[in-house]
Amino acid sequence: MNPTQIVIIISISAITICLIVLTIWVVSLLSNLKNTVIKTNLILDNAKLITDDISAPISQVKDFFVGIREGITLIQSFFNKNDK
Repeated sequence: MNPTQIVIIISISAITICLIVLTIWVVSLLSNLKNTVIKTNLILDNAKLITDDISAPISQVKDFFVGIREGITLIQSFFNKNDK
């Protein structure tokens, strides 16, 4: 073998090893990214449940006060009719 063939074989071997290492690193990175997305999705689902649990009582309180306001308006309309 002449020196040119030896340099080419060493270069191709080094490039192949670098590509294999890079491929393993990219697969590991994508696996970690997948786990991160799954955990983020679970966190967002929990946040949605928490906000739904908080918004339901607040909505009921709002409806209660709207009902009181409408009742007061109704009572005031009865008194306003009698004043005329």
